[in-house]
Amino acid sequence: MSEISLANQIYIDLREQILDGTIISNDIINEKIIASKYNVSKTPVREALHRLCQEGYLKSYPRKGYMVNEVSQQDCCLIQQLRFYLESAAIDQIVESADDEKIKMLYDIIAEQKEKKPKEKNPYNAVNTRFHLSLAALAENHYIYDVLYQYVSTITRGVIKYPAMAKLQRKEYHDEIVDALLERDKEKAKKLLYEDLSSVFFFKK
Repeated sequence: MSEISLANQIYIDLREQILDGTIISNDIINEKIIASKYNVSKTPVREALHRLCQEGYLKSYPRKGYMVNEVSQQDCCLIQQLRFYLESAAIDQIVESADDEKIKMLYDIIAEQKEKKPKEKNPYNAVNTRFHLSLAALAENHYIYDVLYQYVSTITRGVIKYPAMAKLQRKEYHDEIVDALLERDKEKAKKLLYEDLSSVFFFKK
C-alpha cells in the first residue's frame, strides 16, 4: 500500500475514533505511538494528523503531540454564523449565473435524505453536508467552498455531542431553498438558509 493510501486510512480511522468518542479531548496523540500501532513510518501518520488539524479535529502542540479540538456550543454557533455569510454569498452568485439544470441537481441530493440508510460515518458524505457543499460549489468560487469544507465537520461533531440541537431542523428547508433559487429570489433563499442553519445552533445575523 502506498504512503498516500496509508495516510488516508489512518486519517479515516482516527477521524472515526474522534467522532465516536474513542479518542477524547484530554488524550495525547503521539506520532510514534500511532506509527507503531499501524506498523508504518511517521510520514503517513504525520500527513494524516496534519489533515485532521486542517479540518479542525485536532490541535498540534509542539514537542508534545496532538489533542482533540474540543467543540463547544458557542463554537458551533459562530461557525453557523460564518456559514450563513458564506452560503449567502454563494446564493447571490447562483441566482445571478447558475442555470436551472445545475440548480435542479440539488434535488437529487435531497432525495437521498428521504431514504432510510445506515448512519454515514464520514461527515463529508452525509446528505446534509453534501447539500450545503454542493450549494457552495454552484457559486463556482472555490474560496467559498474551501472555507466551508473546513468547518462542516465541526458542526457534525457538535451535533453528535449535543444531539438535542438537531431535533428542531426541518428537512423541508433544503427543498424550499432550491425552489427559491429557481425562482431567482435571493432574499427568500437566504431567509430559508438562515432558518435552516440557526435551527441547529442558533446565531444572530
